[in-house]
Amino acid sequence: QRDEAVEEAAALKDALGAEGARATTEADALRARFADVLTERELELDARAEQLTACHQQLADARTAAQSSERKYETARAAAAAAEEALAAAGARLEDAARETAATEAQHTLQRDRAEALSTTAGGLQTRLAAKEEECEAAQA
Repeated sequence: QRDEAVEEAAALKDALGAEGARATTEADALRARFADVLTERELELDARAEQLTACHQQLADARTAAQSSERKYETARAAAAAAEEALAAAGARLEDAARETAATEAQHTLQRDRAEALSTTAGGLQTRLAAKEEECEAAQA
């Protein structure tokens, strides 16, 4: 019986080590994947913010040109309308990117919760291992 307890404790210890290593590897992979996705989203947001700034500048330029003459005003008004449409489109793209980032963060939270659940499983195995080790020590005494 003592030998069985020792073997079972060794098996639990091996399982705990394997589960801990797997959980650590999976958590590291999830962190790396989230960092990559987050960096990509930040770059997209930066690019869209630059587009938005450029559209604002185009709109300001178009309004300034409109003040110079009636003929230029008509041309500038058309350019301003196009710039406002581009601004609205860029704003929509920026909102889409923000929603995608929020979805990515929610996915990361889910993955982090999964990693924590794996860690809890490993903790349960560790508790069982400690109990078996105590049982072995008691059997040896």
